[in-house]
Parts: sequence; structure tokens; C-alpha cells
Amino acid sequence: MAKEEINHTEEMLWAALGTACSTPRTGALFALCKKNFPGRPPIADWNGQAHAIIEVITSMKELVEQMGLEAAHREGSLMVAMATGMLVAGLPLYEVAALLKKRDISLTRGEFTALVAVNNELNNKPIPDGQLAGNPLSVFMVAASRLTWTLRLHNPKALPLGEGTDAVKAKIDGAWGQSSMESIEKFIKTFAPAYIGEKFTPKVDALLKGLVNIGFYQAPASTTRLAYKGGLADHVVNVFCRMIDIYNPATDAEVGKVILAVVCANLCRCMRYTATNGRKKVYADDGDRAEPDGRKYKVVDTVKWEHNEKLPFSDGEKALYMALSYLDGGSMPDELVSAIAVSGIRLDESAYQLKDKCLGVCLTVANAMATFLDEKEGS
Repeated sequence: MAKEEINHTEEMLWAALGTACSTPRTGALFALCKKNFPGRPPIADWNGQAHAIIEVITSMKELVEQMGLEAAHREGSLMVAMATGMLVAGLPLYEVAALLKKRDISLTRGEFTALVAVNNELNNKPIPDGQLAGNPLSVFMVAASRLTWTLRLHNPKALPLGEGTDAVKAKIDGAWGQSSMESIEKFIKTFAPAYIGEKFTPKVDALLKGLVNIGFYQAPASTTRLAYKGGLADHVVNVFCRMIDIYNPATDAEVGKVILAVVCANLCRCMRYTATNGRKKVYADDGDRAEPDGRKYKVVDTVKWEHNEKLPFSDGEKALYMALSYLDGGSMPDELVSAIAVSGIRLDESAYQLKDKCLGVCLTVANAMATFLDEKEGS
């Protein structure tokens, strides 16, 4: 790209971002960024290429909007995106915080938590669970950062967001069943053959039978979230819905790729948890017992799930090991194998291994969004 084209593109991006900065806070931070951080700083981790701060900011802004961040958080997402641009320009987090304070530009607690989480992501450091749980803005901003950092700036042609058509969306809508189990089976039967090829259809049948045999539809998703029989199937449906929004498949084959990736990546959760029966108090007005202070309660039977993994593998290794027992190497495209292998990398772990792996990156993001946004502790 010629220097004149780069400058012209940058000017257009700054102009578009300036239009979006419609509040005093966003306007003040926009002016600060444009004045102090123009140009295209070289970042060694981006294959030696130079990338504009404005590209980072606009990419994150675009992604959080396309992934469905609520309007109430849009101002906050823009503030965090611009502050992230300052991090990418080379300022340490403490200097960014000091500069904002000096200019009387304030971030809410949720926004600063999101910025800290993004800073950890950019520096390949683990993100504490507390920075994501209960803070949708953190989840969206780290997700946008990961998609921008590992895909758009490394390989602009490998954009995570496709161009889904109305026909494909209608076919997806028509494939839903009455339960998570029925939906998963219908999606696999409807779309998977288009991805791996008709000659491997028997492998799809083997996978469907295998899911039943290993207790996939009876397993919990974890010991805390969706911790009940069938919780794993519900989690897979949640991740699939998030993947459809992020990956936006444009063909039946791409939908097949998504459903196989989501299902196979979650095979690692099978045969991992054991149930222990117990009893607990539940306070209720219709309780048949009472505390000394008069509060009524009843004692109900419960099932507690405990972690009992026997295989010495990481999540990605176990998922791939189990997937290969149903869909052998001849029927599994390299992209699917790669995605399953890296699927165990959580949003609160280093993303360095995900570079250029479009399907795998989207899978880790979709899993985190389903976990932290769609599923609650204790459910």
C-alpha cells in the first residue's frame, strides 16, 4: 500500500471515529489520542509490519458492535478501545492511567477493569477470572482485542466475521429441535456432510452414536456453571449461537465446520465429572421446617458434581484425541484439527498460540462469551 493511500485511509478512520465520539468523555479521549498517537508504530509481534493505532481502535469498536454489546456499554467500549490504542502505542498501563488523570478523563471501575484485562491479553498474561465474571464489558473488550490482535492485524484476509446469507440463516433457524440434544443432532446431520464431504457421512453417524455412548448428553458443563445432567449440551448450544454471531458462516459447509468444531472441542468435558448425592436446605415460605428465628425451609435432594479427570491431557489434547476416534484424520480438515487443538486455551490465558488460527480464535472467544455472559454460577 502506497504511503499516500495509508495516510488517506488513516484520515478517513479518524474522521469516522470522531463522529462516534459524541460525549464529553469520548470527545476528550479522542482528541488526546489523535494529537499524541498518530502514525503507524512498528510492532515486532505483527510480523515486522507497522500498524496504525487507529486501526486497533476502529477494529475493536466495530467488533464489539457486531458481536452484540448492549447500547448501554457502547460509550465504555469506545473509551476502553481508545485507551487500548495508547497501550499499543507503547505506554505502560500506569502511564495511561496517569495521563488520563492528568487530563481529567475518568474511567468507570468496570471500564478500568476491562482495560486491565485487555492489557493482560496484549502482554500474553493470564486474566484473573474476577476481571471477566460479572463484567460484560471486560468480556467483549478482551474478545475484540483477541480477534484484532491475533487475526486482523496478522492476517487481514482471515477476518473472523463472514458474510452470512439470509438463506443460510433461514436454514439454521429451521434446524432447531425441541431440546439441546435434538438441536445438536439436527445441526450435525444437516450441515456436517457439506463440510467434510459426503463420502465421510458414515463418520458423522459414528460421531452421533459416540456422543450417546460416552454420555455427552448426560454430562454437566462444569462443577459450577450448568452443573446438571444435560448441562454440557446446553453449553454447546450457547457456544454455537455465539459462534454463529462471530463467525457468521455464509454456506452450509461453514455451518458444518462450526457445529463440528464446537461439539468436538467440548468432548473433553465428557467422562470428567462424577456425581455425589446429598441434601441441602432451601429456604421457602412453604417449608415444612423452621429455624430458631422462624425462617421456614425444606430439605431437598441434590446432586453435586466433582472433577474426576483420569486422562493426563490438556483440554485441547483430550478433545482432539476423542474426536479422532470418531472422525479419523482422513475426514478431518486441518483447520478443524487445529481449532480443536487450541480450543482449550481460555480467554483468561495467553493467546499467542492462536495467531492466524481463525476458527480456533473464534472458538475460544465464543466459549468465553457463552460462559461469562450466558451462563451463571450455580446454574
